[in-house]
This record gives sequence, structure tokens and C-alpha cells, in this order.
Amino acid sequence: MRLNQKGKGFFALGLLFASGPLLWALGFELVETKEQLKLKYTMEVYDCGTGRSTITFTLADAGRITPITSVDWHIPGLDKTGYSDLSLTLAPREAEGKKTYTVHGLNEWIGRGEIHLISSTMDGKRGNREWFYHRVKVRDYLKKKDQVSPAP
Repeated sequence: MRLNQKGKGFFALGLLFASGPLLWALGFELVETKEQLKLKYTMEVYDCGTGRSTITFTLADAGRITPITSVDWHIPGLDKTGYSDLSLTLAPREAEGKKTYTVHGLNEWIGRGEIHLISSTMDGKRGNREWFYHRVKVRDYLKKKDQVSPAP
């Protein structure tokens, strides 16, 4: 079957509408705590002293949201519209059954940044058209310069 230009346009439009339901997935933030989701992770923030910091995020167990689809670095926009100033999917390094993700950037961005653990599964049940994310705010892991570390 050969399609003319008009036929090709209608065919492409039909494909777009047929795939529409697949494109309209909804993302829901999981408001449960790290402990409630049975997540096991650590985050370390190292201030390089150059106006930049390095974050090392290690995921040992994805708990109730196994398997993790992606781990994203997200910097919310300052305008509070819900749009991102930056959003990236991070590549893991694997060692000893743990996945480690590293981010390096300006302190201003690091302080606003968040790690998003993204999954389309919750408690072993796959979502139909939705996906879930758990937000880990970096500012909760920043050490104050005047704060004294507890003795070991």
C-alpha cells in the first residue's frame, strides 16, 4: 500500500492519537519517610572549598519501590512554578551490591538540589500509567560551617 502526502499526514496523526494514552503517565511524590519505604541509602556532601561541592549518594536497598527505574539529580526552579532549573539522570557505579551516584557542582545548586529515586513499582505492584518518586533533599545533609561535629 502506497500513501500520498495527505495519507501520510493522516497516518502520522493516527499514530499520535493511538499512542496518546501511553504518553500521559502521572508522577506521584511518595510522602512516606525513608524508614517507611524501607530504603537504605547514605549521602555525603563534600565542600571542595572552591565554591563547589561533591555529593556521593549510595543506594544499598530500594525497599518497597524496587526496582528503581532511575536516580535523577533535580534542581527546582527558584520561581516556584514546579519547573526545574536542571534535571539529569545519573549513571551508577556498582560495587559490593550497592550503587553509587556522584554529582559535582556549584554550592548554590548543590544546596537547592534533590536526588529523586524513580520507580513504576510500589510494594511489588506495577502502576498502570503512573510512576512514583522519593525526594531526598540535599540541604538536609549539608553541614553548617560553625557546627561542631560530635566526638566519635
